[in-house]
Amino acid sequence: MTLVPTYSKFLLGTLISITFIYLLYLPIAQHQPGMYPRSLHVKGWELSKSRNTSLYVRPQTETVLMCGALVCPPTPLTLLIVVSSAVGNFSMRRAVRETWAKELPSQTAVIFFIGRTENQTLVELVDEEQANYQDLVQEDFVDSYNNLTIASIMMLKFITHRCTHAQYIAKTDDDIYFNVHKLYSILTSPKFKREKVVLAGFLIRKGRVIRTPTEKWYTPEYMFSGDVYPDYLSGIAYIMSFKVARALYNVSLQLPLLHHEDVFITGICAKAAGIKPRYLLGVSNRMHYFDICNASWYIVVHRYTPEQLLRLWKPITEQRCNLTLSS
Repeated sequence: MTLVPTYSKFLLGTLISITFIYLLYLPIAQHQPGMYPRSLHVKGWELSKSRNTSLYVRPQTETVLMCGALVCPPTPLTLLIVVSSAVGNFSMRRAVRETWAKELPSQTAVIFFIGRTENQTLVELVDEEQANYQDLVQEDFVDSYNNLTIASIMMLKFITHRCTHAQYIAKTDDDIYFNVHKLYSILTSPKFKREKVVLAGFLIRKGRVIRTPTEKWYTPEYMFSGDVYPDYLSGIAYIMSFKVARALYNVSLQLPLLHHEDVFITGICAKAAGIKPRYLLGVSNRMHYFDICNASWYIVVHRYTPEQLLRLWKPITEQRCNLTLSS
């Protein structure tokens, strides 16, 4: 008559033991290859995909698909501005050409950096754009948001190999207002002329790693195990000396890739290279809609549509203020 209660106790004890072992093993199992829940993977950078940077950048191979005649001329450059742009962002590039890239200081150049696309319509439009402006560089990587890190390393590769005469390089997005004259005056000041190691922009300190898969800035543990990133610069725009660009490129080939471009290039790679990123007054990672005639404080302001940028520039085109007033 006591067999049933005894058996029930045995069964209950067994279930408790199995549950305990399962819970104990679960954190380990989740980090084993093939056992990390697929819902927690980063699209395009799943656990099974190699993050060997050299496989994608191909340092020993020529990867330039297109390079305009006006890109990196043989004359000395104080400032080379490389605008990272999606292949299809024709209207944004046009707005940049018609606004802040229209009148530049001496020894300054603006080029647009794009990836490749299989869309034949876009291919034809890019060919036409290049024929008209000759300011595009197209590299052999797939144009996508999660490939921004590859895009930036390809940019560093291009600069290191083809733009060795550029003293400073500014990497920026295409949806920004750039006060080129303001930056130029800083870079040509006596203080900056003495510096060979420059990596500056909007500095983010002790940035917390986001583990929520639905968030835009999500990072799984298999890509970065720490809770805090090294100090890094916002990817909207950062400025570096040629020496820094070359160092970041070389060290990036030795590190496992992270899909957050700004964290990887200006944080992880910079730390590995012994380079300290620093804050540059006037670079903002927030949108500010302002009167450009009174924009002396700003160097870079983020998130403009082509229409907003053209409207912002209207006082200059109507000669109601002078571009040099922003210097």
